[in-house]
Amino acid sequence: MILRPTADGGAVAIAQPAHAWVSAQFARAWGGPVAGVERLDEALILAVEQHDIGWHALERAPLRDPGTGRPFDFLTLPRSLHTALWSEGVATAEACYGAEVAFLISQHGVAVYALTADEARSAEDRAAIARFRAGHDAVAARLRPKLAQDDDTLRERSRLLFLFDLLSLVACGAFAEGEKRAPTVRLASGEVRLRLRFLLDPNRLEIDPWPFRQTRFEVGCRARRLSALAFADEVTMRAALQDAEEIDHRVVVAPP
Repeated sequence: MILRPTADGGAVAIAQPAHAWVSAQFARAWGGPVAGVERLDEALILAVEQHDIGWHALERAPLRDPGTGRPFDFLTLPRSLHTALWSEGVATAEACYGAEVAFLISQHGVAVYALTADEARSAEDRAAIARFRAGHDAVAARLRPKLAQDDDTLRERSRLLFLFDLLSLVACGAFAEGEKRAPTVRLASGEVRLRLRFLLDPNRLEIDPWPFRQTRFEVGCRARRLSALAFADEVTMRAALQDAEEIDHRVVVAPP
């Protein structure tokens, strides 16, 4: 889950699959002269929407971080558990949606784990990620011959998935408000890094250049409002999450 602390000592919690749905809302809006495509195809949008499919079980029974008393979020979950969830998600995606969706989700996992240098990780985390990479190599070798796209097209589709994941993380409040630069993506004008500016009050995300069909739009999902962020035990934490007030998390997406 994504946890955004609030000023009153509580938090807003967004489940990972709900965040993935927000990612797909960006993907569905993508297109127009700046993007260089009319719209994205449904197979790519499906991969974007399902990239956190492995998190469903953990969202039903979240784990408590004994060091903080908080629920583990997507950043703090131990990599041994994180990589197991991701591998399960790839297998589920293949069984439910086929080779391309599974391949893109697997590629996305490799990209996510590459964000932190191995030497900055603990020995346990390095071992878990090494096992995931080895498993990914086997998955990629098995799935790649089933895909019609060339390597350049698959790389670009993977880059777009990564971008939509980041846009959703920003919109879901995973980072402090302010400016961020997105990874490079291919637009009609060439390779570009989008500039993102997120304002928490009101919830507004500005993107420049503007690669969407509409002049502005909204993204959002259901979230839960927690009155406390730390809990004495896992049973209490899970009960608080189950009983938490549901709220409608909405963000306006617009050019600057």
